[in-house]
Amino acid sequence: MTTSSGNIKLFFILAGSVFLFLYGVLPFIHPINGHDAWVHLNWLEQFTAEFRAGDLYPKWLPNSFYGMGSASFYFYPPLVYWVASVVSILNPQSVQFTYYATVFVGAAFSFVTSYLLFRRFASKQLAIMGSFLYILAPYAIANIFRRTAFSEQFALAFLPLIFIAIELAREDGKGRLAPKAIFTMAVGTAGLLLGSVPLTTVAIYTTPIYYILRMRAESLSKSPPVVIGALLGVCIASIYLLPIIEFYPTVRTSDLWGVNDPYGKLIYALTFLSASGGGALFYHVAFAFTIFGYLLTAYVLFALIKKEVSSERRPVLIALAGVACFICILQLPFLQVIWDHAPFIRMSQFTWRFNAVFALVFPLVLLILFDTNRKWFYRIATTVVLGTGLLGVGYIFRLEKIHYFEESLVGYRDVTEYVSNVSGSQRPVQLFEVFGSFANEADVRLEHPVISNAIVIDRKEATAISFSTRFDTSATVRFRRQYFPQWTLVDEKNTHYALIPDSTTRFTAVLPAGDHRFRLYLEESPLEKAGRWLSVTGLVITGVFGYLVFRRRSS
Repeated sequence: MTTSSGNIKLFFILAGSVFLFLYGVLPFIHPINGHDAWVHLNWLEQFTAEFRAGDLYPKWLPNSFYGMGSASFYFYPPLVYWVASVVSILNPQSVQFTYYATVFVGAAFSFVTSYLLFRRFASKQLAIMGSFLYILAPYAIANIFRRTAFSEQFALAFLPLIFIAIELAREDGKGRLAPKAIFTMAVGTAGLLLGSVPLTTVAIYTTPIYYILRMRAESLSKSPPVVIGALLGVCIASIYLLPIIEFYPTVRTSDLWGVNDPYGKLIYALTFLSASGGGALFYHVAFAFTIFGYLLTAYVLFALIKKEVSSERRPVLIALAGVACFICILQLPFLQVIWDHAPFIRMSQFTWRFNAVFALVFPLVLLILFDTNRKWFYRIATTVVLGTGLLGVGYIFRLEKIHYFEESLVGYRDVTEYVSNVSGSQRPVQLFEVFGSFANEADVRLEHPVISNAIVIDRKEATAISFSTRFDTSATVRFRRQYFPQWTLVDEKNTHYALIPDSTTRFTAVLPAGDHRFRLYLEESPLEKAGRWLSVTGLVITGVFGYLVFRRRSS
């Protein structure tokens, strides 16, 4: 027992040192140069600036595409950017600080939520050990430093809440309201939906397996708290989800979801590992974690067959083994038919994203086995060494030069998947032709012929422009804004004018002769309004359940 306690203390020292290095030291010496860095640095700088200016949900990014704007956050989950906006108040001038500070908040939150899950199955010391393993998992670290996917890293904090909600629902008797389970499930579901669409897809396919294997014959009778909580989570996320129903047909998303990526599949990962200089480092991480998952699954099945765990822990291991087996089998190359036809599964984008669940399943399995039989500590320690060794091989075969990203991205270029269909496959470029002396300030360009042009910008905002015109004849005006269906143009009599997009994503309108005042603005759609009120309703109801939970706890 003394040796075991000493091992745990040694682990705490090592894990704490690694945590301080990765989350406290490395951010000051490591550039933000991952695969998605140029997108997130761009979005962070604009979203947080608009938030600090008073727009609490900046869906439109005004400086993207060389000042023509982008509708990115009509489609991208906003949760991590809300957190980043609050964090950015501490240092508004540095987007790098905002990124790494938000990463630290996400890691701390993941530590807490995973601890709450692990504590249900193991002692306090072992639960802390498991939480360290969760936030230091290769998948999470690769998301931060290799892919710069800090939205997915933050969403990992909500995955343990789904498993906790299932356990809470299982413990409560039939027909009980189970406010704890409902509240936890609502928060976990809302966090995943508002945090990461791919990780939500992964949870949709994996957590039901855990639920069914854990509940077994009681799956149906104990489902109400889980279902109610999930529906409340969807309601909370409606401010983001509901408008997509209306706006989704207006964008080209084939590049985003239509991914037929081989790198997550085992056979291709082996090819990449053996090819000197081939592939990307993250795929080696994904490969190592996949092999790691296979070894873990084998250990769990071995423990179940040999009956080396107690009857009390056996059902938990069976459920976890079911999830692990599903993930392993799903990544085999010959199961391409599932990826082609299963509902929503392509929204995970890459097969290796399912390895995110391994980051949670592995510590839980380790705690249960170690708490049951100390010899499992050495067996799984061997697995850790093998997994780490594979990661090391990945580093050896992938030596990549470091490219630093500038604080301010030139032109605020944005990703193509959110460009309106009218843009075709080309990004907008800076236009140098000038129509009138006001063109540099107005973001409005006049097309010839104009007998006498006069236009004055009265007020310019991120999502609205107010201007006055004085034309001798009607004129066609091209607005230097990227087309989006919610742009609305009205005059002083509230008369609406048609906005016609062109092949460069800008749009034009025919304005009448005479003196007029106009306002071009992004109009809130009916589904946007409904989504906002539905989210408020979901928050209030979830808050009521939260009050019932904490009142019962205090009493």
